[in-house]
Amino acid sequence: MFRAFRGALLPIAITGVLLGQARVWAASSATAPAVTVSFSKGTTEIRQLKLGVAYFDNRTDFTVTKVNPELEGLSFTSRPAGPAYPVTISAPAGATVYLLITSDVGPYSKDKGMPQLRQTLLASGWTRVAGDCARLPSPECQLAVYKQTFTAAYQANIRGAGHSGIVVVAANLVLGDNATNTAPPPVAQQLPPASSTPNRVNDQPAADNKPAIGSTPHIAAPQATINILAVLTESGKELAGQETECILTATPGKSPKKLEVQFGPHVGEQMKGVTDDVLRYLRIRYPQWYVENAEITFGDRGNYDGPSIGAAIGTLIRSVIEGFSIDPNAAITGDIAANGVIHPIGGLSYKLRGAKSGDATLVAVPLKNYDNLVDAIIYRGPAIVTDVQVIGMSSLDDAVAIMRTDRTPELTKAIALFGDVQTALKDDPRALYKPAMQSQLQTILSLAPNHLSAKLLLMVGERKMPATLSPTASLYYTDAAVSVMLPILKNRDYRSHPVPSSTVRTQLAELDKLRPMADPKIQPLIDAWSHFLRAWTAQQSGEGSYAEVNGQLQKLQDEVATVNADPDLNQKLLNEGM
Repeated sequence: MFRAFRGALLPIAITGVLLGQARVWAASSATAPAVTVSFSKGTTEIRQLKLGVAYFDNRTDFTVTKVNPELEGLSFTSRPAGPAYPVTISAPAGATVYLLITSDVGPYSKDKGMPQLRQTLLASGWTRVAGDCARLPSPECQLAVYKQTFTAAYQANIRGAGHSGIVVVAANLVLGDNATNTAPPPVAQQLPPASSTPNRVNDQPAADNKPAIGSTPHIAAPQATINILAVLTESGKELAGQETECILTATPGKSPKKLEVQFGPHVGEQMKGVTDDVLRYLRIRYPQWYVENAEITFGDRGNYDGPSIGAAIGTLIRSVIEGFSIDPNAAITGDIAANGVIHPIGGLSYKLRGAKSGDATLVAVPLKNYDNLVDAIIYRGPAIVTDVQVIGMSSLDDAVAIMRTDRTPELTKAIALFGDVQTALKDDPRALYKPAMQSQLQTILSLAPNHLSAKLLLMVGERKMPATLSPTASLYYTDAAVSVMLPILKNRDYRSHPVPSSTVRTQLAELDKLRPMADPKIQPLIDAWSHFLRAWTAQQSGEGSYAEVNGQLQKLQDEVATVNADPDLNQKLLNEGM
């Protein structure tokens, strides 16, 4: 999972802020270029986007309640309520296409796959348009708008996600033949037009019909086990991290066949999608192997979803084929693309605490999550990278090198030296600021430059750690501080729903702790929350009034609106995760 945390902005979705905007009329469907859309499954209807129109074609109670003026009167794809199936979009040069997806504000902002979908769209040339749409049954069902005008013929496969899936909007939409659709990979990939060079998200060569070239191995080991890290959630809210065994069982075969992997328990579409990308990459090296079947199961027999298992699956498959053993005291988390590149994941601080509570002494994480580790140390202290060794990876080869038991001599020595650092810091935490300890950390980095625990502790010891959280982390920790209050405001029952004064005091203490280290753009929002909570407490104790509570709530909403109106900040929120 890769999440752009916007939970702190939830209350503003309760009442909304309508801004006056000039109405822009699009070209009529008679003159606009035709855009062909087809979904992998299910029926699709073309309807006109306007207030009151049914959003889903099988739910008349889900109606459009707000339309971005730029989209009003255009055609959109109305689909049945249910799974967010992939969509294929074909557009000629000159066509403008909009996509509506679940916004990063509101109760569905953290639906499975949404952060990855937002990242995918931005990486594929789509731009976020100011001004959301919305639908019933509740006003906070916000729909973010993404836009792209194509200078050359365009075709893309995009995997849907979230509560609302993907809604395609254009002046002239045409339905394609659903029967010819195939499920696309989890990352949108532009396919080359006849006369131009495509912008490939994964930088992979175009597929051709040449025979696969590569070795055809026998299975070196029938089974391999690796520890993965997951985040437990409830109603979209992260609760805790946990360590779980992931097991690959392969049955040897007498004849070679295409590399395929099945899941034993039920898993979500994101996990299947990232597994497909792992196989795409590994088939370059091993297009076929002598196997009857290969199946992945989990030690706790739970149900899982999310792309952060990708690096683990790739390491498992290579272990079974190549025969190396995986360290039972190590754990791994990381998304992976079809070119073998490791991408960032969400919930990292939870996962590291889950590793500590489990048996892992070492964790492999994406190098691209480095900034999230910096934020975690600023807020929680260096223990998060001291309790377990955290080593970064940028490719599947890195993942294998970290997780195997027969590591390189340099990495083996670096891990042993950091174990000495952990022991020394338990005896004397102030040793981190002494030259001898800093010299040992530098030695570790010379042996293993991606040893993130050593790198970050050295920054702390040399007092070079930033003092300010990123905007994303500032909003995330604001959300965490006021989490008890969010559902009350969402349900609009703050007049009748009492909150214990001790709980409010705890929330205020968390906000007071957060404010000095928060990004300056988020500090006014934190202040607004503090004023609102104090007004709430005064009213609950009989010393204040509902008028004061309402007044502070309006100020809180104004601050959220200010955050939403900052394009630079919103771009960072789309690009960053925790």
